[in-house]
Amino acid sequence: MTKTNGGVVLITRPIEDADDFARDVRALGLTPLVEPMLGIVAVDFVMPDLKNYPALIFTSANGVRVFGCPSGAADMPVFAVGAHTADEVRKHGYQKIFTAGGDANDLAALINKKIIGSVRILHIRGEHTAVDLGDIVRHDSISVDSVVVYTARSEDHFSPVCRDAIAKGTAGAVTFFSRRTAENFVRLIEKEGLSANLSGIKALCLSPSVLECVQGTSWAGAYSARQPEKAAMLDLLKAHCVPGKN
Repeated sequence: MTKTNGGVVLITRPIEDADDFARDVRALGLTPLVEPMLGIVAVDFVMPDLKNYPALIFTSANGVRVFGCPSGAADMPVFAVGAHTADEVRKHGYQKIFTAGGDANDLAALINKKIIGSVRILHIRGEHTAVDLGDIVRHDSISVDSVVVYTARSEDHFSPVCRDAIAKGTAGAVTFFSRRTAENFVRLIEKEGLSANLSGIKALCLSPSVLECVQGTSWAGAYSARQPEKAAMLDLLKAHCVPGKN
């Protein structure tokens, strides 16, 4: 069996999303260490005329936080990817929420099922997206406009606490919820000369797509969640990191 390090779990999500997950990690008897790989920065944008759209799309909780719920928008149908984004939509006062439990392809399938007629719908998003929804929602009847409301800037170094946890072997796992967080983490590992230290650390990834980003590195193990949801990531932690479970 591959030797692994300690019970510290590195959480690479942006700080706005990390605290809730850290509490869940702590409830498993593990020690969370929040080390965001991306910083969320709101950008200037022109508020679209929402009367032109029968529905909104949110593919991240960050998009919801920045865009908010403008006057008159609470009753608009909203499509959201994942329970976490849907929860943020609900917190902001939207009433009609359709949740896709998987990825962007599942979201496109849900939109195609629920939206009837030739319409344009509005995607509120960040500067960087893994998939262009306009390319996968059917083109003959539904078009997707987008408004960019934030950007995610890559962190350029590890904090001293995180670097010590990796270098001294107290980190036993690192969680990745997106391709960009995984890519930036691996970049910083190489930049700071810590590649050899990953042999005692497990990489826990939200999806096979995220897993691809870390497979060129020698981990104690690298795993993908069964579904791209927080609950499935916690299941990975239970299976591979909680003493007595693995």
